Amino acid sequence: MLFDRIDLRQVRRDVASAAAASLALKKVLRARWARPMGDEQRALARLQRRMTELFVLLARARGRFHVSAPPRALRDAGAVWDREAYHARIAERTALDYTLHDEPTEAAPALGAVMP
Repeated sequence: MLFDRIDLRQVRRDVASAAAASLALKKVLRARWARPMGDEQRALARLQRRMTELFVLLARARGRFHVSAPPRALRDAGAVWDREAYHARIAERTALDYTLHDEPTEAAPALGAVMP
């Protein structure tokens, strides 16, 4: 299974760095605006979306769900929401960035290694 080979330490490090970046952006956005702040608002929205993806991955690795209500677009459209499929799709897509790779062996040298 894909979730058995996830580098959870790297996921948690990325969550921590995203949280720090989010706090920094929020501090800027909470101050009086002296210029247009659209770029910062978009950056914060992207960061929050990425953090949600990481939290979905961590929850999925534990057999749980992170998002308990359907996304607003589905709610407003009155569409049926499959929570299991939603979480599986996000977790599988995000897990590709954190999949552990096997260490190279003597029979298969690492890329860039010089052969005698």
